[in-house]
Amino acid sequence: MSLLGIDEGTAVLRRWETLRNNRGTWDSHWQEVTELVRPSAADFNNSQMTKGAKRNNRIFDGTALWSLNQFAAGLHSYVTPPTDRWFQFTVEDPTLLENEEVIAWLELASDIVFWLYAKPEANLNPVLHEGFLDLGAFGNLVIFQDWNVAARRPIFRTYPLAHTVYQENDEGLVDTVMRSQMFTTRQAQQMFGDQLPDKIRDAKDPEKEWEFVHAVFPREDVKWHMSKAIVTNMPFRSLWISCDGKKIVRESGFHEMPYHIARWERVAGEAYGRGPAMTCLPDIKMINAMAKTVIQAAQKAVAPPMVVPSDGILLPVRTVPDGLIFKEPGSDPITQLPPGRIDIGVDLMDRRKEHIQQSFYVDLMRMWRKTERMTQMEVAELRNDQLRNMSPMLGRIHTELLSPMVRRTARAATRAGLMPELPPNMEGQKIRLEYVSPAARAQEGTKAMAIQQFVQDLVPFAQVDPSILDPIDWDAYSREMAKVRGVSRRIIRGAEQIEEIRNGRKQAQQMQQMQQMAASAAPAAGAIRDIAAAQKDLGAGGMGQ
Repeated sequence: MSLLGIDEGTAVLRRWETLRNNRGTWDSHWQEVTELVRPSAADFNNSQMTKGAKRNNRIFDGTALWSLNQFAAGLHSYVTPPTDRWFQFTVEDPTLLENEEVIAWLELASDIVFWLYAKPEANLNPVLHEGFLDLGAFGNLVIFQDWNVAARRPIFRTYPLAHTVYQENDEGLVDTVMRSQMFTTRQAQQMFGDQLPDKIRDAKDPEKEWEFVHAVFPREDVKWHMSKAIVTNMPFRSLWISCDGKKIVRESGFHEMPYHIARWERVAGEAYGRGPAMTCLPDIKMINAMAKTVIQAAQKAVAPPMVVPSDGILLPVRTVPDGLIFKEPGSDPITQLPPGRIDIGVDLMDRRKEHIQQSFYVDLMRMWRKTERMTQMEVAELRNDQLRNMSPMLGRIHTELLSPMVRRTARAATRAGLMPELPPNMEGQKIRLEYVSPAARAQEGTKAMAIQQFVQDLVPFAQVDPSILDPIDWDAYSREMAKVRGVSRRIIRGAEQIEEIRNGRKQAQQMQQMQQMAASAAPAAGAIRDIAAAQKDLGAGGMGQ
């Protein structure tokens, strides 16, 4: 039960309205993107669309829709592949990564978090795909991460940008999120019970919809809401407020910010991001207008308009197959207007289509196929070169979406007792997050290529002077290449194990050499014995004479 009164509910709703009004012309811009690129998204103009209504009335060309789907599918495959663990925990002290206990703990902790994400009940992969669609269309995505205490697992949901506003702190990080949601009378009574205003609690129509606002913000912001009491001491407060009655109907808290906001591109001074669809919106509008014109021209080419004299023709003019048109003898015949140049319109559309696809990075997102003139390594390097062109945007996804999401999951799993105990030598060590997805490894591709090229440049000279390879630490070389290639740390031995193996190999080699020396010395020893025996026999014979 909330200890706060209606006054704070009014203050929070006032802040909600202020943030909505501060969006300025963003809503009209996003509404245009909705109608032309992502018609299944919620409207930004606050209009109540009829359920099941057609949403694609302005779309005459599907290039933008197809490109958006390729963009979302590519991000999902390269950044957060469902079948491969795309992150791993590590420590800042590199010497600890040679310890077997530390490596085992880091790998197990990473596997536990990924195991939680792979659960179908977590709903992560569908949510990420929906979020990437919003990111490509509007430049922003909103993902909510909750934790099911009873099942001890996370649950993810996406929420429409049209119903969500957010605010940054002094460091440029989103720390305040507010969104509206409609609940029927039945749903509201199930969720909030007696805390509802009398108007909703006593409503007779169970299907009537009511608007509620969910606000999550730092606990320190309490001074802005005229509150005198706090129900929870968690870093982030959570308030559900009924817009009818302006009353707080539920208060709780979160250890970490549960809303994850990611932005594709951001202009300095703006809190909201811009997406690829907004970048090429003029081309999208143009190609739809051109498609409409080309369709009309094609219709005229197939069924062209006819020039009919005002008299001498018996109406109606029958244009159906096998239709008969009657005219008076001596009257002018019916002629057809010449069709336009459809090929010119198609050529112009192809150019616009190519630009739209490039804006959505379709050539980067689609898997390159091996050709007869390219090796598998060359195809992989070409793909990595292209993925590196997206490094600024991918870095923002890592920072704003994936890092907070993985950290929140790991901390919630720790509180639930799912994470293993830390090894003694990891006490006090700061645990970091690394990404090993195909897109992340592409960022390391330049480093791997530089290392390989350096060694390859030295190999020809080593045939003349083998000492030229002496400066290379081959142990460090193998570890560094394993790191940049995303090889599991489980298969890399530590320095102590390597030393034991090498000592064992050295001892085995020494034993083998001793055995070979003994084997080669055996014939010589036999010959010596034979000579000694012969000399003895000779000596004995001489004495006899």
